[in-house]
Amino acid sequence: MVTVSKARVEKALDLLITSDRYAKLVNEMTRMLEEWDRYPMRFERELSPLNALLDVGLESRTVFEKLIKYSLSLRRQLPKQRRQDYQRELMSERRARVAMAIDLEELRHGKMSSEDKVKFAKAIQGRWAESRKKFLESHPNLSWAERNDKTRSFWSSVDAKLKANIEFERKKKRGLT
Repeated sequence: MVTVSKARVEKALDLLITSDRYAKLVNEMTRMLEEWDRYPMRFERELSPLNALLDVGLESRTVFEKLIKYSLSLRRQLPKQRRQDYQRELMSERRARVAMAIDLEELRHGKMSSEDKVKFAKAIQGRWAESRKKFLESHPNLSWAERNDKTRSFWSSVDAKLKANIEFERKKKRGLT
């Protein structure tokens, strides 16, 4: 049983929350813990303080996961990190939305080639941009906060419609409609 000092954990959390590679490091530590029995690994050089979190994870996976959640909440309090995480999450949402649109198109019309998927993605993103622009124009004189709320509701609506249409097409394929 390894005891990990509070100071070592704090130093590891400080390093983790200020890292530009936060998500990759968390994923890497998680993978390292999962494969520890077959292939134990440690961080070296400037990342060696993260070994304290690995030690915690080896003792208790639950405590490790709580520390990771805590680190994320700390990270979101830092303006620079909050902005980076926001951009990462925004792009992730966009990719997921395009993937849903492609899935729907393939359910309706069959498999598409890679080139067709790229063309379709560009076309659908253009249509969405135009729809978003018209939607926002129909709500003039909004503050930035109100505009952001309207934009979020627009994208929530698009996501909901995509999910509903995908579900409908799947049921149709199974002969349930």
